[in-house]
Amino acid sequence: MNTDDLNERLKRFLNAMHPIPESEWQRFTKTIQYKHFQKGDYYCRVGEVCRMSSFIGSGFFEAAFVDAEGNYAIRKFYSPGQAVSSYRSLITGEPSEIDVVSLTDSYVTVLAEKDQNALYEQHPVWVHIGRRFGEIEMIAREKREKDLLLKSPEERYLDFIKENEQLIPHLTDKKISAYLGITNVSLSRLKKRLTEK
Repeated sequence: MNTDDLNERLKRFLNAMHPIPESEWQRFTKTIQYKHFQKGDYYCRVGEVCRMSSFIGSGFFEAAFVDAEGNYAIRKFYSPGQAVSSYRSLITGEPSEIDVVSLTDSYVTVLAEKDQNALYEQHPVWVHIGRRFGEIEMIAREKREKDLLLKSPEERYLDFIKENEQLIPHLTDKKISAYLGITNVSLSRLKKRLTEK
């Protein structure tokens, strides 16, 4: 993916939240950088302070909580056309509690924390976009919590498969079960049950 295509996708993504004056867009494009992640590369590690946010032009990422024994629960997957970061760490300046890892070769824009904060000070459009982005994240988090609390594992699995067709080929059953909040054995039984219906 070339930088012009990536910039155009990013511009549409941000303008959908709030129209950006052309002068501010030109200023913004001078602050962003571009980065390629190979499959398995860490965007941010547990214990590190995350100092950037990104827009995904191509590729997929996962954000996972990992304990001392290496067990993990996947909080979220990120797909092309979405923003990715360890947001709690970025906002608070505290070490990240999640690993953010590239699941595929991925190409992203990078906005450093200091540049993001400078944009907030320069023009109100960036404050509007930041607020809207926070609202979108909260809505998505509430939906995920509701699904975990009220839907059965089968319902969550079927919804996940339906909503993530392009992501599925890049996932193992272990990752899917870690996202759904069930064991790998339970997922295998669930899939077998569905094929027998």
